[in-house]
Amino acid sequence: MKAFDFSSALHTPDPIQEISNMTKAFIAERDILEKCKKRKLSKVSLPVASGSTQVPGFAGLDAIVYYLIFEKAKTDIRSQLSNLNNIDMAWCFRSLQNAATGIQQLHISNVAHQDLKPSNILIFESEKEKISDLGRASDLVIESANDELCMPGDRGYAPFEQFYKIKYSNDFTKRFSIDMYHLGSLFFSYFLQMSATQSITLNLKKANNKIPLGKDFTHDLPLIINAFQDSMIALEAELSKYLTKTLAETISIINELCHPDPDKRGNPKTFIRSYGQFDLQRYISIFNKLAKYAEMNYL
Repeated sequence: MKAFDFSSALHTPDPIQEISNMTKAFIAERDILEKCKKRKLSKVSLPVASGSTQVPGFAGLDAIVYYLIFEKAKTDIRSQLSNLNNIDMAWCFRSLQNAATGIQQLHISNVAHQDLKPSNILIFESEKEKISDLGRASDLVIESANDELCMPGDRGYAPFEQFYKIKYSNDFTKRFSIDMYHLGSLFFSYFLQMSATQSITLNLKKANNKIPLGKDFTHDLPLIINAFQDSMIALEAELSKYLTKTLAETISIINELCHPDPDKRGNPKTFIRSYGQFDLQRYISIFNKLAKYAEMNYL
């Protein structure tokens, strides 16, 4: 269950405005989820109920709680990783396939998640993963405060253009590149126990740089790319413990998904088509293939 406790608004400088903001946030998330539910998105965690309730023994705003109730998950990817001693590559690629499918379903529905990370990928009893928490999502039609934010999601997972306050209001499909970066970042979480952003930032610090380096993303991009390449070297070294035949293909996929330059993110063969650049179907197919290879010990 996800609860929106309005009592916290009473402790802000402008309680009325904060209540309005919280109400709009709840309505936006509820409406986006309802849209996803109507479209029967199979790889997105959908609510079974939503509404508001009065808490017994309380009065006024303290008594009002808006809620979204979801199907109960067994665990999430973050918790799963913390309990693993060795990575099961079949599970790894299958979970990536499921996450990519969930994001693709959202994109086809004109929804950008914008906060994909291990804790937002749930594992259910069927051992099938679904993406969750659309509290930071944006929809092409449904208005949300997230639409005006330069960094809607978790700072620790944010693609680097967001540190330069680049907005996406002029082209909604550019928001899909955020999800693509977050999807590729899962490899870093699986094998380096940190996000792509955290790994790149660490390498920037080693070179005595910090983010944002300045006010011009284009000017700073070469330094960020150099740090990304160092991160990829570390990731490749770790992946080589598990992969041989498929190592080069896997590294190529991560480079495409996580490239620091959003204009180069995605499948190069589809750059001539605006949405095609962010089409995840190719990656879904590759993850499915690699999962089958892993099941046959052919990695």
